[in-house]
Amino acid sequence: MTSYEIFSTLIAVLAVVISSVSLVRTRKLAIKQNEFSEKSIRVSALIALLNEYKSQVSVFEKALIDGTVQRENLSHSGMEEAAEKYREKQYQTLQKIEEELSGLKGDET
Repeated sequence: MTSYEIFSTLIAVLAVVISSVSLVRTRKLAIKQNEFSEKSIRVSALIALLNEYKSQVSVFEKALIDGTVQRENLSHSGMEEAAEKYREKQYQTLQKIEEELSGLKGDET
């Protein structure tokens, strides 16, 4: 073989190695991106749920403050319990969001 043929063969082998490494890295990156996308979807859903709980709490608090409870002959303690139940759900949802976000931090390293 001439030196030109050896050089051409080495370049071709080097190109195959670089392409293989690139494919492996691209596949790993795609897997990570899918994981981040799934976590992002879960966090978005939890945030929507958190906003709904906040809305429910504000409805109960407003009813307690503006006199709706008395006008509608509703149970004051029942409204307070319902508001507290939604506050607890808010707290649990915040914890779940925190877990998801801390999982993202752990995946970065």
